Amino acid sequence: KLSCEENQYLFIYLFLIICISTLCSLLNLWKVQYITHSSIMRLINSGRNLHVHGILDFS
Repeated sequence: KLSCEENQYLFIYLFLIICISTLCSLLNLWKVQYITHSSIMRLINSGRNLHVHGILDFS
């Protein structure tokens, strides 16, 4: 009976490790997507600012 319980605990432990690693990878993916999205938005905003300044300079 002890061996069966040990196997069950091992299985639960492995399952928890898999779940945690999956969550961590998902969080890292989300972080990377958020960072790239914010940097792209920053580039777009800086481009708009340059465009606005150019229009003001021309007028």
